[in-house]
Amino acid sequence: MPAWIDETVARAIRSGLVDDRSFAGAKLGSLLRRGASTRTARAALMAKGVGADVVATALAEAAPD
Repeated sequence: MPAWIDETVARAIRSGLVDDRSFAGAKLGSLLRRGASTRTARAALMAKGVGADVVATALAEAAPD
């Protein structure tokens, strides 16, 4: 992979344009509002490439108190 691609991705991450936590929270909320189970939501997020730790955190934050 060319170095400029790695540099561009790193710059996007540093600037906050790429944020798995925000994406996971928003996507999880959308899935749950549409009636998806937590198992289905977890699978959907994992299929999008979100890490298991980020998924677990998003699920924990979305759980009702």
